[in-house]
Amino acid sequence: MTTSASRNDRSDDIGDLLRKIAARDRRAFEALYGETAGRVCAIVLRLVRDRASADDVLQNVFVKVWNRSDRFDARRGDGMAWLATMARNEAIDWLRKHRREAPSPHDPDELSGGAASPPVAADRAASRHALTECMTELPEVQRSCIRLAFLEGLTHGDLADRLAAPLGTVKARIRRG
Repeated sequence: MTTSASRNDRSDDIGDLLRKIAARDRRAFEALYGETAGRVCAIVLRLVRDRASADDVLQNVFVKVWNRSDRFDARRGDGMAWLATMARNEAIDWLRKHRREAPSPHDPDELSGGAASPPVAADRAASRHALTECMTELPEVQRSCIRLAFLEGLTHGDLADRLAAPLGTVKARIRRG
């Protein structure tokens, strides 16, 4: 099982890699890709629901990582959260361009057409458990915003409309959560 300390270490490692990528370190970029591509792809697949399209979006995400890593600020959040947000935004842009409906949440393994290997499945199960624990600790209003944004694929604007809340309030709830 993954401990909170090891998750924090991984987040710190991702932040360190992003800082090195900002200095144009290709090895750091390769390491970041190896460490995070599976998780980033799962986020994208959850939204675009097509493996070939998800691969295109994933490529765009990592091109942006290379070009925009200097914008990463560890004071605003950890590296994986920054990558996840970038992946989500890129997938939403793809959905808008291709005029598809926002997807309902599905297991990424079903979307990719295959089952995960046992170690990967165990890591995902541990991550899901940790995520569930973290989500239960949040106030309902933050939990709801995060669920709608990341699992149902709503944009911040759509979320603000649905909740009849100001856009800045919705963004703050997600960021604080």
